[in-house]
Amino acid sequence: MKKFIFYFLLSLVITSCSNDNLDQYSLPEIQPSQSLINELRSSRKKLNKTYNKENSTVKIQFHGQSIVYSIKSSRVEATLEGDFSDIDFEIINTARSGLQVPQLLPLIEEDIDGNSDVLFFHAYGGTEAGELIQYFKYLKDNFKGDVIIFNHHLSAPDDPEHHLKLTELEDKTSAQMEEIASNYSFGFIDVRNDWRRFLELNKEIQPKDILRDGVHPNENGRLLLEWILMEHFIKAINHNSQPSL
Repeated sequence: MKKFIFYFLLSLVITSCSNDNLDQYSLPEIQPSQSLINELRSSRKKLNKTYNKENSTVKIQFHGQSIVYSIKSSRVEATLEGDFSDIDFEIINTARSGLQVPQLLPLIEEDIDGNSDVLFFHAYGGTEAGELIQYFKYLKDNFKGDVIIFNHHLSAPDDPEHHLKLTELEDKTSAQMEEIASNYSFGFIDVRNDWRRFLELNKEIQPKDILRDGVHPNENGRLLLEWILMEHFIKAINHNSQPSL
């Protein structure tokens, strides 16, 4: 009982901190993509079954590299259980910091949890030599849950020339990720666009203010990333609950 109370209070603190940090900013209106809405129809059915079945859990896996590694499972769980209070969620984060898609590909069988209902995935690399296509093909053939791909946030290294080149590269590879995800009918979240819109709405914030080293999100950046992902996910799930669909 004491353990339950401790984790309950901890979840309240985590949720409160997340809301306090983001509530001070203007947040973009989130519209989930049709690909995400379509992909999550089976998750909606799973959630409906869970409502009527005791001891049933929805399992969500986050995988990729360092950007995904920084996502806090406890905050994601608290957010989801706040919106779906009758459902238990199990959130696992198996991301491998420092490994891009070419290095993640040989580890895919070990890394991807076949028991998960939903997989969120993001990593850099693999668009030029085809490793990302191989990765997505494996997911399409072997992962039975819903797959959600999200693209790159906005990096902001101090060196202007490096900043320009990196922005051009990440714009290009983000578009490639979306195209490949579409080819496999995966759900897609355009984090890059929502990140840019957030900065446009909050002119007092410089891009580097939500990054710790010009590339990796700091604590506020991580909160923003988690908020973007969960807003898309929750709105797509709720959209799929409409009788017209």
